[in-house]
Amino acid sequence: MQLHLNYDGKQNNGVIMNEKYPTGALYIGLELKPVTGFEYESFIYSEISNRYEVFDANGIRPMSEQERAFMQMMASSWTQALGQEGNPNETQNIEMKNAEYRAYLASTDWYGVRFVETGIAVPVEIAEARTTARASVV
Repeated sequence: MQLHLNYDGKQNNGVIMNEKYPTGALYIGLELKPVTGFEYESFIYSEISNRYEVFDANGIRPMSEQERAFMQMMASSWTQALGQEGNPNETQNIEMKNAEYRAYLASTDWYGVRFVETGIAVPVEIAEARTTARASVV
């Protein structure tokens, strides 16, 4: 099996190639920035095209051996998200969406703390989006 993973600054996605999908099966992922252990704006980790690049504030650079090793470990979780044959099943789709909603809630929790500590109101659009996210978790 070969894997192509990338994060383009907006969402993660990938292609898995194996015997059943010799031309590749596409996976469009969550709008979450993967935690990698190194700083980046976007990246390409591709066993398919043999490209291992990091795009950061300084421009484009090759991934270090340590970063590539980290990405190889991370690739196993992406492969699970892709599904055994490159297509996420319904349970995986639900889990991915739930993770997206929970990540949004976690990233905006500070508004509630700020309100409690200072009395500054949570912006209406944030409160509404949080309500939607909470209601959307299955």
